[in-house]
Amino acid sequence: FAPGEVRLDVNYYSTQAYLSTLEQNENVQLSYKEKIARGKEQLELLRSNPNIMNERDAAYEENVRIAKEQEAGASKKREEERLERIAAKEKEEEEYRKQVEERRTQ
Repeated sequence: FAPGEVRLDVNYYSTQAYLSTLEQNENVQLSYKEKIARGKEQLELLRSNPNIMNERDAAYEENVRIAKEQEAGASKKREEERLERIAAKEKEEEEYRKQVEERRTQ
């Protein structure tokens, strides 16, 4: 209670309930402080070894690698298709030239 605070509902049960909430808040604060301390320890560990990655970062790196491989595969496939189209066009042009030459010779 605050100094000079007047309460009319002060009895054994309300005081016990108030004290129990204070204890719970202290436990929560202690748990919070333990989590902060553990986090500081983990942060120091991570900073001391830059090669350590957490699971989320590792999964992200794997997804990036897969995406790059897929893009490289798709790019290679597009290039192969382009070369096939060029070869087919050149073949058609060559056949057309042969037909034109045959007509001229006849």
